[in-house]
Amino acid sequence: MITNKPSILITGASGFIGKALSLHLAGHGYPVVAVGRALSRLPIHPNIECAVVPDLSDVTTLEHLCRNVDVVIHLAARVHQMKETQNTATQAYQALNITVTQRLAQAARAASVKQFIFLSSIKVNGERTTTRPFSAADRANPQDAYALSKWQAECALQAICRKPMALMILRVPVIMGPGVKGNLLELIRWVDRGRPLPFGALQNRRQLLALDNLCAVIQYAVYQQSSGCYTVAEKQAVSTPALITALANAMGKPARLWYVPAWLLKMGFRLIGKSAQYERLSGDLEIETKSISNNLNWVPAFTLQQACVQAVSAYRAAK
Repeated sequence: MITNKPSILITGASGFIGKALSLHLAGHGYPVVAVGRALSRLPIHPNIECAVVPDLSDVTTLEHLCRNVDVVIHLAARVHQMKETQNTATQAYQALNITVTQRLAQAARAASVKQFIFLSSIKVNGERTTTRPFSAADRANPQDAYALSKWQAECALQAICRKPMALMILRVPVIMGPGVKGNLLELIRWVDRGRPLPFGALQNRRQLLALDNLCAVIQYAVYQQSSGCYTVAEKQAVSTPALITALANAMGKPARLWYVPAWLLKMGFRLIGKSAQYERLSGDLEIETKSISNNLNWVPAFTLQQACVQAVSAYRAAK
């Protein structure tokens, strides 16, 4: 296809975010090279060239991938695992989240790639907010091996990616959209089964990010060849009960919320050894969004409720 739009390499293109982003950019006329481990899981589109790469740590492979592309979007990562320990996780995170990122950036610079976009995590800032929203200007405060690996990858990229190659880092919270995994998928299952949930009394404030909005902001960044480090999220924070209600509304079901006092709920989670899960359900996580909106002149087009509807529809289709 002949186009004047920049060609884009996307790692992790078979994943939840990568597949959606590949199809989004291809649908807007960008030539995309989608990189993943299995051909059957990569997205299909006339503007997408699939590249099966079982091992991203191979330097020669990375150098080959970066030839003849204008932009590299690095999504491939070892994500946070709920049951892992610090000792078992550190080496695995080092290998993929840090070492591969370094090698890919070096290959991109050697190939004269114009822009490198790295998807980081808001966990680089910390686990919860207290007095004000997290912003990219804050001092990093990673609390686990995953967050630390993302922060170290950011630092490595800052050292490698020099002009004329632009570097853009996006720190994002939990993503809501079709194909969602992890805790949000489990929450959808709970609501679908009609299970009473004891979170009605929680009044926390957490910001998520709609998958479609993430794809759109990355498209804006590519179009403008933007650089910098930004925190990205929906403008409005929601409580855990409000999120459950939104998912229930998307399903056409009642939100079965029990009003259990927060202190009692916290004690119950502690007794079953799930204090960390309680903190994620009850804590605040607010994120500064003005910087990226102002600098990119970007306004989110999708609401969190729309993202919930999409997630529920995809969940039912998969069933």
